[in-house]
Amino acid sequence: MCVRAFVRSVREGFHLYTGRPLNGEPVLDYGCGWGRLLRLMLAVTGPENLFGCDPWDKSLEACDGNHVRANIALSDYLPTDLPFPGKKFSLIYAFSVFTHLSERAATAALSACRKHIADDGMMAITVRPAAYWDCDPAVVAARKSAALKLEHERKGLAFLPHDREAIDGDITYGDASLSIEFIERRWRDWKVVGTDRLLLDKMQTIVFLTPR
Repeated sequence: MCVRAFVRSVREGFHLYTGRPLNGEPVLDYGCGWGRLLRLMLAVTGPENLFGCDPWDKSLEACDGNHVRANIALSDYLPTDLPFPGKKFSLIYAFSVFTHLSERAATAALSACRKHIADDGMMAITVRPAAYWDCDPAVVAARKSAALKLEHERKGLAFLPHDREAIDGDITYGDASLSIEFIERRWRDWKVVGTDRLLLDKMQTIVFLTPR
């Protein structure tokens, strides 16, 4: 139900912030996983205009195994570009992606997506508030909540890496909280035009962005 609520919010947000309905427009699912949101997006655009990318090869195998009707490609963990040369998208969305990225990975992802967003397009991402660190049982048990909340307060972003192999010296995946103020201050190629809340997941806020 949470992903359905996200898709509904994104459809409404697209109409609100671009002035047109999301019908037949080229759409990219950044960090598509096994394709659950791509399936829902088929209600608003055809498979020829539906794209998905993910840096984990197992995700692409799952999309193929689930017969997801979209154009799927492998992306990089620290992308400098997207695997769709020359393609521009009216909508790029990332559900529960930036809630797990390091600052370096998040910056790289938004920079790569900026190259492929249409001038009149929109991007939608979800982020977590600082309060998340009081809700994660593992963080609470490890007594790391206070330090992570303080990091978020000071910087606008807090990141706790998982036990993963480093990519070019950076562990790109873990858990992250991210403030709207950080986005506005650090990622100047994007303009925050609105937000929405997922009532079924109060620890995720949808942020709507348009290109500057």
